[in-house]
Order: sequence, then structure tokens, then C-alpha cells
Amino acid sequence: FFIFGGASIAVGCSAMLVELFQCITFGGEMFRWSLYPVGVLSSLGLLYLAALAGGTVFYCFFYAWFSWFLLVLLWCLPALSLVVSLPAMLTMDLRLVSPGNPRRGEAAELRLQTVCRLPQPMCRFRLRMTEHTSGHETTFRARPRSLQMALELPTNHCGAVTCAVDRGRVYDYLGLFRLPRRWNCQTELLVLPCPQPPEQLPSLAQLQVLPYRPKPGGGFAEVHELRDYRPGDSPREIHWKLTAKVDHPIVREAQVPNQGPVVLTLDLSGSPGELDSCLDQTCWLAQWLLAHGTAHVVRWLSGTGPPACSTHQPQDLSYLAEQLCRSSPTPAGSTSRTWAADACWHYHVLPREEVSP
Repeated sequence: FFIFGGASIAVGCSAMLVELFQCITFGGEMFRWSLYPVGVLSSLGLLYLAALAGGTVFYCFFYAWFSWFLLVLLWCLPALSLVVSLPAMLTMDLRLVSPGNPRRGEAAELRLQTVCRLPQPMCRFRLRMTEHTSGHETTFRARPRSLQMALELPTNHCGAVTCAVDRGRVYDYLGLFRLPRRWNCQTELLVLPCPQPPEQLPSLAQLQVLPYRPKPGGGFAEVHELRDYRPGDSPREIHWKLTAKVDHPIVREAQVPNQGPVVLTLDLSGSPGELDSCLDQTCWLAQWLLAHGTAHVVRWLSGTGPPACSTHQPQDLSYLAEQLCRSSPTPAGSTSRTWAADACWHYHVLPREEVSP
């Protein structure tokens, strides 16, 4: 028993000292330098129990002050570890670093960083990843193996992806005590579409200009209409030559074309592949219309109502793509085709016949 107790104490204490040295020296990197295939949180606890058992056996069969001193030290070690680890356990923070908004199919990694001014304690947490387009949710139980860890994000389909951390646990340096932590870590990234032209390009010759209407506030215009003078008209608008001929005031009223909006519509429904096809074509058509100097409105139906996005300049294209990716799917049995009654030019985007699921 004397030999067993002494050997257990020697092995257990030596291994604990090595693990603690790695924890204090390397911080989060200690997970890479662990001497045991089992988790570090359990290995330190098992080593401590082995050392405590060995110290108890050693005290029972070796009657000397050293055995008593060693046993008391082993019993006080958890409290000492908790006192030393508590400042780091309370101040440790976790951060999520988003890679931005990648295009569909591009590689993207979510980086998790642990921040602690003191030697970093051990921690565990759960990471929830939600794809809003499909509603699919994936859960990861993470135990960081370094100060930074990277997680590959799904970019196969367009839409918003939300990552959030919950059920955080921080352990002392021995791994015997744990403290629940609520890290307010949440980030959102958008998988943007890849603009692609439709199979059949629409014709801008279908643009129809409705009858002219008076220009609000008057001013310069290429088209004017002659009418009799009305009280309140500006003297600058009087046609003096014609007034002299007909012997009563005639006014030139500026006219502007009463043109309805150019409208693109789409439905956020179908399989993920069909939805990707609609978003790709919509972004390409919006860019194509702006290249032809045509401002337009993109309309669609979502679960929260009929949103619309006006596009007047190239800077509006990124905002349009983000709004489409954040929108919820179109309710079943609904369509946005009927939301273009006031349009002078309308094109409804349909998914390609052959798309990947």
C-alpha cells in the first residue's frame, strides 16, 4: 500500500502540475498540448481523484507529518483552484467574427475568439446555426482547442444564416467547478445570389408612356400645352405672342409623361434551387435595367407582407440583394403577379426549368 500510495501521488501530482503549467503558459492552446486522449475537463478531474486516493492510502499506512500535510494539501487544492480561477472565469468573453456576406458557393468561415486578460480557463458552449430560408437548424457542442477556432458555414443556397451561442460553461483550472455564463454572442451573415441572365431576355420596347400630365410647380419641359390664363399662374408662363393675337392671356403649361413604374416581381417559393434561380435572375435584371437608364421597383410577397425595393442607382443593388435574402418565403397559394397593375412595364421572374435541388 505504501508503494501504491506513493506511486499514485507521484503520477497524479506530476500530471496535474504538467497540465496546470500548460494551462497557465499556453492558455487556450493547452487543448492542443493535452497529454491524454480524453477531454481535458475530465482528465484533470480524474488525475486529481487519483492523487487524492493515493494521498489517502499513503496517509493510512505512513504515520508521519508529511503524509498528513500532503493529505490536507490535496483536500484544499480544489478550493485553491477555484479561488485562483474565479477572476478569469468571470471576465472571460467569447466573440463571433462574421466573414461578411459571401456569394453563393464561396467558402466562408465563422471565427470564434476567446478573450481573457488572465490565463484562459477551460470552457464549453453550444453553437446554434439557423438557415432562415429552409428553417434548418444545426447545433454544435464546442470545446475550443485554441484561442481561435473556425467553423465552415453553409453557402450552398441564398438566404440569411444566424449563429448564436448559448449554454456557456466556464471551468476552473482543475476542471472540477463550472460556472454558467450567458455570452451575448449572435451574428448574421447573408449568402448573396450570383447574378445570372434569364433564358429569354425581356424587351424594353414594351415600355408604354401614358398621356402627359402637368408638371408640378411648372418650370422647364420639352412638351408644353396651351391653355387660358388662370388666377395664380406665373407671368413667366404667359405666351405673349399668342396672347397678342387672340387678345386674352394664354399660358404655356409644362407637361411631363405620366409614366407608370417599371416593375419586377418574383415569388420566394419552391425548392432552395428554384429560389436561388429567381434571386440570381432578379439581381441580374435589376443591374441590366439600370445599365439602360431605367429606374424600377422590385416587388415580392413574404410572410410579413408585400415589400418593395426601389432601385434608382447601382448602390441600391446591394441593398436589394440583402432585402431579398432576409425576406421570409412567400405564403403557399400566393403570388406577386397581381402587384403590378399600375406598371407600364412588368416582368415576372420564374425559376429556370432545370435547377439543382
